[in-house]
Amino acid sequence: MSTRRSLPSSTPPPSASWTRPTTRTTSTCGCTPTTSPGPRATSGAPSSGSDLRPHPSPPLRGPTMPAVAITSFGYLHGPQPDARACYDLRHQFRDPHLRPELRYLTARDAPVREAVMATDGVLALVHAIAATVDAYLAGPRQDEPLTVALGCAGGRHRSATVADALAAVLSGDTETAAAYLVAVLAERYKERGLAVDLHHRDLDKDVVDR
Repeated sequence: MSTRRSLPSSTPPPSASWTRPTTRTTSTCGCTPTTSPGPRATSGAPSSGSDLRPHPSPPLRGPTMPAVAITSFGYLHGPQPDARACYDLRHQFRDPHLRPELRYLTARDAPVREAVMATDGVLALVHAIAATVDAYLAGPRQDEPLTVALGCAGGRHRSATVADALAAVLSGDTETAAAYLVAVLAERYKERGLAVDLHHRDLDKDVVDR
């Protein structure tokens, strides 16, 4: 016949949580003694702060998905498209529409392109947007294209020209970029191989009288 022995009362049961008694430290200088807790051993799941499980990485763009999608548009033809970054060129930059010889031309015509790119601030704007694109593409999420929208009044002159210049820069097309005076900037993107999608929403729509 076996005899069941109970554990001494000073020994905690194996399955229970326990806390080592605090240790008293006696001061030799007459100061008030302090107590310091010993190490704790607890049972159960770790706290949320100790959860070191890796989080899943965001999905990456597929090989056929463009890195950047650029859209030019005119506010007179409808609201701005949904985009991560949208630039309104209406108020800060001279409107070629005000020149009768340019009014019925578009960004496809050299006189319009030259007039827009010669406007004070436009070259700096192209550089600034390219830098903004770099900042966005440096972020961790790359599961969809970075959308950039550029708008002017009718969508035929300023926004379309700047969109063309930006697309040439980001795709590293130095030959096309030279026509927009940004070939040096495009050279920096030549080896990156960014896929760029360009869409002119309102370029071929009728001129809006204003």
